[in-house]
Amino acid sequence: MTKFSGEIIIREYSEPPGSKHAQYREFALVDNQIRSLDESLFHLRSTVITSISSISRSLQDVFLPVGFPQTVGPGYWEYQLYDSLQGICSYLRGVVSSAHVLHAAGVGNREATAWSAALTWALKDGMGMMGGLVFSSWAAPLFDSYVKEFRLFADLINNLGLTLDMLSPLVPSHLFLWVAAASTLCKTMCGMSAGATKGSITQHFAVAGNLADLLAKEGTQETLVSLIGMTFGIALARYFQNLEETVNAHPESAGTAWKIQWIVFGFLTCLHVWANYRAVRGLKLRSLNRQRAECVLRPLVKRLCNDQPVPEKRKSVMKILDLIVGPQDVQESLAVSTYHMLWPSRWSKLILGCPLTQLLATDIGTGQAKDVLELFRDNDYVLWPSRNGQILVTLLAQACRETEIRAFFHALLIREILPVPAASGDTFFDIVKRTYMWVQWFFDIKDDESEVTLYSRLQEKGWDIQERVYIGFTKSRSSWMNTKSE
Repeated sequence: MTKFSGEIIIREYSEPPGSKHAQYREFALVDNQIRSLDESLFHLRSTVITSISSISRSLQDVFLPVGFPQTVGPGYWEYQLYDSLQGICSYLRGVVSSAHVLHAAGVGNREATAWSAALTWALKDGMGMMGGLVFSSWAAPLFDSYVKEFRLFADLINNLGLTLDMLSPLVPSHLFLWVAAASTLCKTMCGMSAGATKGSITQHFAVAGNLADLLAKEGTQETLVSLIGMTFGIALARYFQNLEETVNAHPESAGTAWKIQWIVFGFLTCLHVWANYRAVRGLKLRSLNRQRAECVLRPLVKRLCNDQPVPEKRKSVMKILDLIVGPQDVQESLAVSTYHMLWPSRWSKLILGCPLTQLLATDIGTGQAKDVLELFRDNDYVLWPSRNGQILVTLLAQACRETEIRAFFHALLIREILPVPAASGDTFFDIVKRTYMWVQWFFDIKDDESEVTLYSRLQEKGWDIQERVYIGFTKSRSSWMNTKSE
């Protein structure tokens, strides 16, 4: 057999090759058959690839936003993956813990009645709901500012509630109601926190104005997660049911069955916590809360306050704006932010949004209150450092989000300067006046200067400061007016 011209030719000899009367015939039929086989394989492969692509597109249309990944923010796929993993873990742990709650409520106990179990269930739900109202009144103003913290809190508090469910059969019967109520309260706080932060996270990923599409796709993703969790949950329930039947037949194996249940629950809980931490850590929110705002502005404050001598012209400090970073480059600490959320007065000396009367009632020098108000006449905030280390900031009635950022930046400047011994003769008013000039450099534009400001640079870096600024100012606003005495 020889091969030439891209074809396979077969020769059939009448006698051995080389003999005097040897003759042969050539056939190219095999080449035609191979070519047909190759074409069949090509068409089969094309059909398989087309089918897989069609199924993939169909699944993407059902579970992923339109135009994915161009229409979602960075980190969407990673966040949804870890969020789905923690959802499956929660479903499976719910199967394990529910059996313990039902057993503690009296299921399987001949002395218990259906009405007593129903009454216990209603009481624990009612007590949990009332506790949820108290939690909502405290946490509602903080949900927008601490999205990542409350998202992580929701899952941690849910873990506590499920653990209490697991422990409920071990407590005395007269304490079961309180344990069950505490578990319900934990789950209520979880539902409130997760529901409140879900909208902010979805809005963060909806970079193409497709908020409704993302919400719809999250619903389908949750349905898929529930179906997967239900499938594995049924298998897990069947396994524990067989384990319980084994215990009934061999009571000495009860300890082993109890250990297996807790090992499974503990493993799923650890996996759940890890998945939640990875999901939350990957979020790079574009909204400015107090900690993110401080992380962004701190390099500017330190560079400006530590430069000696301090520049005296705006153009000489504009290069400092290059220190501003975008959301992807901010490294915020969840622990520090949570500590600030729980104890804001201990973590920071900045009192944001205090009434003007409280500010003027501090140790401002005699006759200096009017000078302070006159200094801030053209701005919508007033600021003053007290001798106890606090920096009081008051917003006026016309204050906007840019005013909040300006006032916060000014407060950071004063906080950075106050620990440093002032030059001879410098007073608090001198410090406020000097830093006030610096703030004007960064926010006010002159006709003969560049139009770049700190506010515009934040927008260029990707911060959403038009709608979502949660630095921590209260809703309190103040105003004043001059009166003339006759």
